[in-house]
Amino acid sequence: MRVRPCPQSYLDTWNATGAWDRPANLARGGAASASSSEFSVVTSYRPGRAVDGDPATRWAGDWSDDQWWSVDLRGAQTVGRVVLDWEAAHAAAYRVEVSDDNRTWRTVWQTTSGRGGLETAAFTPTTARYVRVHGTERATRYGYSLREVAVHAR
Repeated sequence: MRVRPCPQSYLDTWNATGAWDRPANLARGGAASASSSEFSVVTSYRPGRAVDGDPATRWAGDWSDDQWWSVDLRGAQTVGRVVLDWEAAHAAAYRVEVSDDNRTWRTVWQTTSGRGGLETAAFTPTTARYVRVHGTERATRYGYSLREVAVHAR
């Protein structure tokens, strides 16, 4: 059997990856809010820390279940994927919700088997102005804590 050489060069692959653009993070710099924020005399765990682009900062909520974090996308946007970078204190069960008015929320994705670390919630794209991560059960005795949240159209 004769093997034909592959016409694809690693240089072609390298050039193709160089042309790939990261999808826009619709949440970056948006006004964030939360049901609570952990108090610390050393640092701030305010909600905006989860959309500041700095993985060394984070939002941390009170040490109880049923806490949420949300972001204003500054206008109606198509949303189809939310990427969460959890700190060690993460959710075992949570849902991703969207809203047009910051009052009426609809669930677009949920899990009862959160693992922490980097998790992606992908769902049928929908239009919304606000995105909320609603923790219903903690995986640790601590609260919920998000280093960064990215919201993408797809």
